Amino acid sequence: MDRSLRLAAILTFSLLAFSLLDSCTAIGDRGKVVRGLRGAPILVSGDLDSSGPELERLAGMQNDPKALAENILYETDNVSGSLVIQELSGRMWRGTYQVTDDTRAGTYHITVHQKGVAVGEGTSRVAIRIFENETDMRADMETFSERLFGFKPWIITLMVFPCCLLLLYYSYKASILQEEALQAKGMSTIFKMAREGKGWEIAFNLGKRHGVHQGSLLSLLDPSGNYMGTIEARDVYDTSTMASVGPDVRIKASYLVSINIPGSGRPQSDGTN
Repeated sequence: MDRSLRLAAILTFSLLAFSLLDSCTAIGDRGKVVRGLRGAPILVSGDLDSSGPELERLAGMQNDPKALAENILYETDNVSGSLVIQELSGRMWRGTYQVTDDTRAGTYHITVHQKGVAVGEGTSRVAIRIFENETDMRADMETFSERLFGFKPWIITLMVFPCCLLLLYYSYKASILQEEALQAKGMSTIFKMAREGKGWEIAFNLGKRHGVHQGSLLSLLDPSGNYMGTIEARDVYDTSTMASVGPDVRIKASYLVSINIPGSGRPQSDGTN
């Protein structure tokens, strides 16, 4: 992966992580506080505490505005506030709450219940926080995204997630092309390293197809192409090989394996990054 692609991946995945974490900060606030500007309609919703026959009776109203207003009542601690119920789906009600332009900024409450049903602990209650201007309202938002950009973090997630998938695909294709270019030179990266006694067991993408056989001697190169030691192929497959590296040979995951051995009479390939 080249430097520009690596930087793009870091920035993109960092932004995705930020949006997901930012979404979590609003979980405790979601549905408890509704924010809006004075003089502007505010969308609110909640659940009725009634059930059984009461809800069956309401279900037949088919969201008729007059029937909803007569059968679903509300109380508010703001004398200038008014609630219009627009829809009832099961227990959930939706409506718009509006206050006058001269309403003082602050937090107000509405209680919504069905006509004839006593108000209790399960009665729908909504806190509405009124602000004088957009700047004050954004400053009170729970998430950084809403405070900084004016929109919810899930929007960032939707925009960034496809970019992350594209970067993963591009990185995968780039790694394949890089490995194929190395194999054309008789070299391969090490894709597995595991402790084996005092030494290491390694696996790399050179096999019978590339002229490697059991017992073949291969050289270890550092990322700059410098010779670091010799290893012997142990388990050879069509496109990959397992080999054991003794404790006397220095090895790192960034090293390359080459079929060319210095002094063997075969031309040694140049190392690549």
